[in-house]
Amino acid sequence: MCRRLVSLKEYVLVDPDTRRVESFRLGAGGLWTLHDMSENPAMDLAFPPCTVAMEDLFAGVDPAGRGGRPSGGQTAPDSSTPPTG
Repeated sequence: MCRRLVSLKEYVLVDPDTRRVESFRLGAGGLWTLHDMSENPAMDLAFPPCTVAMEDLFAGVDPAGRGGRPSGGQTAPDSSTPPTG
């Protein structure tokens, strides 16, 4: 199991469908502590120390139930079909 790696100090689980972000950090005594960052404006990591804005983390990811295309992604209009209107 990956949590047994001596060098591992933190790992992050990201669910793009529900936009959940959870970090597990190794604490004193070898216990893992959950840090739920799902409602935070940014993801703060301890190892390596860095901060990532949630909007950057989920850029190009469509929320669940919206067809699975990247957000803002649009199909190109069919050039063989004349515009209406």
